[in-house]
Amino acid sequence: MSFYAKLAAFWIAVYGALWLLSRFPNSALGRLAFSWYGPAPAVGEAKSHYLWRWAVYAVSWLTQILVIFAVGVLLLWWWPWLEQEMAFMAFWSFALPLLAGTALLGAVLAGLAALKARLFGPNPVFTPDEQGTSV
Repeated sequence: MSFYAKLAAFWIAVYGALWLLSRFPNSALGRLAFSWYGPAPAVGEAKSHYLWRWAVYAVSWLTQILVIFAVGVLLLWWWPWLEQEMAFMAFWSFALPLLAGTALLGAVLAGLAALKARLFGPNPVFTPDEQGTSV
């Protein structure tokens, strides 16, 4: 099978899985896939303040990842043979840097967007209609 056929099959499977999840939104997997994660905007809150909260949320994730990294350093100090384990190497060399980079990028982008909204505008305030709380 060619690369493009594999790529097409992958995206068909992804869209099919999302379609299937959307058909059953109250299932455990549907709720997990479509739940809101992170801070939600509050009524009357300025966009810049909301984006600052997102930046703090991303920094808290980065802090958790750095704590896991420190635990990994301790594990390697206690058990040096662990560095040769494939699962540890994949987690240590791939997953942790990817997650840390994503959290750092999210924090920087949210912080810059908040700064831009505060200094240059627009800095709208969230209304009940945008929250979906008013009928």
